Amino acid sequence: MSRLAPLDGLRGTIVALMALDHASAFIARPPERVSEFWAVSFPVYTEPLPFLVRVVTHLCAPGFFLLMGASVALFAADRARRGWSESTINRALWIRAGLLVIFQQIPVNLGWLAGSGSGGAGHIPGTGGDVLLYFGVLWGLGSAMAIVTTLRRLPAMALVVLALLCVVGVAFLLPTGAAADAGTHPLLRLLLVPGQTGLLMVRYPTLPWLGLALLGMLFGRRLVQAPEQTMRASLPLGLAAIGGFVVVRLLGGVGNLRPPADGWIGFFNVVKYPPSVAYQLLTVGVNLLLMRWFVHAPPGRGPIGTFGRTALFFYLIHLFVFAALSIPFRPDGTGVVGMLPLWILGLAILFPLCRWFDGVKRRAAPEAWVRYL
Repeated sequence: MSRLAPLDGLRGTIVALMALDHASAFIARPPERVSEFWAVSFPVYTEPLPFLVRVVTHLCAPGFFLLMGASVALFAADRARRGWSESTINRALWIRAGLLVIFQQIPVNLGWLAGSGSGGAGHIPGTGGDVLLYFGVLWGLGSAMAIVTTLRRLPAMALVVLALLCVVGVAFLLPTGAAADAGTHPLLRLLLVPGQTGLLMVRYPTLPWLGLALLGMLFGRRLVQAPEQTMRASLPLGLAAIGGFVVVRLLGGVGNLRPPADGWIGFFNVVKYPPSVAYQLLTVGVNLLLMRWFVHAPPGRGPIGTFGRTALFFYLIHLFVFAALSIPFRPDGTGVVGMLPLWILGLAILFPLCRWFDGVKRRAAPEAWVRYL
């Protein structure tokens, strides 16, 4: 089995779940859809289904950052075997990082505009009115990828320290209470504090997500050196992370960014913006378990494997597909139950497009421009 198959399976699963989240934003438009920011109004769910739809999609962003970090290590190792120089490898990775940042503004933000959604509703920390520049997950991935590429030759222990500083240290740097709604410099928004400043809105600042990318690169290094042993380790690591989540939630301390509410929904309703320690432990743990599952059940050429091998292409077109599907149901939406068959329909539309692009990529040379997608 290819060591990439479990990664493709995980990537394909989380892009399908990402589409579920965006179908909910465009088509369902549930009243509970409020973003999980650390210091302002938090979503309150009275029914389990809207919450379950939201919480399973929490797996997506952490999975993307872990897999991006791993892909940097795997790409560098593969191209080094092909005779590429270090400078050529770095240049290719920096170009890819830059393209992610560009794609965030065009076409992804156009897709959000077409769907008349912004990825969430409710109170956004900060100040300002209409948003002109939105920095979502592709900004976070692109900016983190540029940094990971720059640091990729550092010793493992140095990367572990930097990763832990990002994962744990962000909580000590955030404004709290009324200060969360105060004006924040745009550069600080892009790097650290999610929210809005004037025409700028940032949901995925670089540093809070960088730790996951660095841990992903360390995982990718180990995957190059010992693929079977590394994949076996994903099971105990995943279980340990989930156990850590339970401990952090029960303690209710700084790792939560805000204490859990009552009931099972409150226990699993975690802060995503920026990612709390509890959020990262839960989502990384489940992602690792899913990756381990795909060791035993490789995704092959079906929808999940195809989506995983064409994830960026999927991302760039899926918003327009679901925006189109949402048109008959505006402005009130269908609710979550009515949205689910339309989510499946959207995936069915996307599958042949991604299968075509998968063939294009497989036939392309290693240095071809299409490989950047």
